[in-house]
Amino acid sequence: MGDVATIQIGPELRRGIAELNGQGEVAGGVVILRQGADARSAITAVEAKLEQLQQSLPDGVEIVTTYDRSQLIDASVKNLTTKLAEEFIVVGLICALFLWHVRSALVAIVTLPLGVLAAFVVMRFQGVNANIMSLGGIAISSDVPIDLGATIIVYLDEFGRFEGKVVRAFEGGFAIETAISGPRRERLQQRLEALARGEKIEVSARRAFARYAPGEAGLEESSVLTMADGQSMPCRIIDMSLGGAQVAVENRPPIGTDVSIGRMTGRVVRHTEEGIGIQFTDVPERATAFSRPFG
Repeated sequence: MGDVATIQIGPELRRGIAELNGQGEVAGGVVILRQGADARSAITAVEAKLEQLQQSLPDGVEIVTTYDRSQLIDASVKNLTTKLAEEFIVVGLICALFLWHVRSALVAIVTLPLGVLAAFVVMRFQGVNANIMSLGGIAISSDVPIDLGATIIVYLDEFGRFEGKVVRAFEGGFAIETAISGPRRERLQQRLEALARGEKIEVSARRAFARYAPGEAGLEESSVLTMADGQSMPCRIIDMSLGGAQVAVENRPPIGTDVSIGRMTGRVVRHTEEGIGIQFTDVPERATAFSRPFG
């Protein structure tokens, strides 16, 4: 090689770049929690280790935490404790007020915490953790302040799309209230129970309808997107199901805009790099197959 080229040791090719708050390049890392492990204990151990490592770093180098779940966990535990205490007091006062009998009030006050304790004991023996799971709302960790009453759309890998209004804000995040009913509520409950048992959810079980790409089930790639005011624009279908579609368009309509594509009507629920995501609002009752509803 030396006869035909110059050989020397050089730096490794750069494969990526990371910045922090626009202040310059940084090296980043993510702590991965093992399945079934206690998140709060793991965070405490990580914080202790980082503090130990900080002392051995050279001058001008520091470790900055950009995302910490402990605030959300502590706020949730505090909220649960406060709500339980409020329920105990209210039940005791009602019993004492209407029955005028202290022993009857004490029975209710003692029974409630014992019932909660018994539930946690059973969960402990069954290996079920107490992660934040609710069919009526979602607690979200975020450093961005959100106004109460604002409408938030959230996408979760294992569960799909959720939409709701912000009903509570706390340090390090906020909570939204969702309205889920019918078959989707049943599917969500089954998935939450499966995750609590440590089971993996199959990809096919995450969707209510099969999703098709152009060329499958007679689905054509080119189509026309029509707004409620009659304006239309050419679009390219990325994939589609009886519940919604991913569409590539040059001019993305605002989220919440009523649109139609083929025979299906719906509304824009998210923006993507290529275009928009549409949720259909007129899904056929007997939608077991395509039946050419898009043609």
